[in-house]
Amino acid sequence: MDRVVILGSAGFLGKQVSELFKKEPFNVIDIARPVCDLTDQGKLLQLLNKIKPQVIINCAAVVNFENQPCEYMKAINVELVKFLVNFSLTKSCHLVHLSSIAVHGSETELIGLNTALCPDNYYARLKLEADEYIEKLANKYTILRVCGIYGVNGPSHLGLNNVITKAKQGVCPSIHGFGTAKRNYIHVQDVAYAVLYAVKNKVFNTHLIAGSEVLSILEIMKTVCEVYFNGEQPKYITNTKEARDQVIVNSSLFPQTHSLKYMLKEWS
Repeated sequence: MDRVVILGSAGFLGKQVSELFKKEPFNVIDIARPVCDLTDQGKLLQLLNKIKPQVIINCAAVVNFENQPCEYMKAINVELVKFLVNFSLTKSCHLVHLSSIAVHGSETELIGLNTALCPDNYYARLKLEADEYIEKLANKYTILRVCGIYGVNGPSHLGLNNVITKAKQGVCPSIHGFGTAKRNYIHVQDVAYAVLYAVKNKVFNTHLIAGSEVLSILEIMKTVCEVYFNGEQPKYITNTKEARDQVIVNSSLFPQTHSLKYMLKEWS
């Protein structure tokens, strides 16, 4: 039975990955605060040497789009990754790293694996630095560049998560502009499935992970209204700047994801 270490297992995504892997024939070891300070590489090395993992899944990340340099953010998003690459090389581990489509820029409307890398904030630049280090030096690695992840109690930097939180409190969603911009967000559970699929099927290299369903913001808000408000129409806020499309070409090696309506009903 393979020993699988999951870093950041207390977070929004890491928790789902951990719960899913524990249903499979793996020996899962969670590493998160307060078990181990992930910036303490000496302690982390002792822990990993004791565990002797075959697979390391890195869900640990500090997400902040304010574009302000931060030593802790760099320690987790870059220095931790470099440490994991070096450890995985010496121990021949499969390193699975959760990255972000932010490395392709926030204004890019259609993102494929060959789309130019143009990070336009500090967080995205750190993610790209980590990705490039993995691609240059790691042997058995999987980088999953994930789009916006939604779900109950999801991070507030994604507007859909705020909409879901308010909908559960009885607040009907609003649309800024006409809602024509398209998105293919992905539910946190589908991301966890993608991680499991990569490990079980030994899918290596770099891949884009996004929802199979492409919806306009209007369609997204109407779906939220259908699930939480019996089809009540969302409210419109006019005289605002219309958002751009941002659609990600999902890797063909991974299974189809679930629809927004299904996930809101099943996981709300």
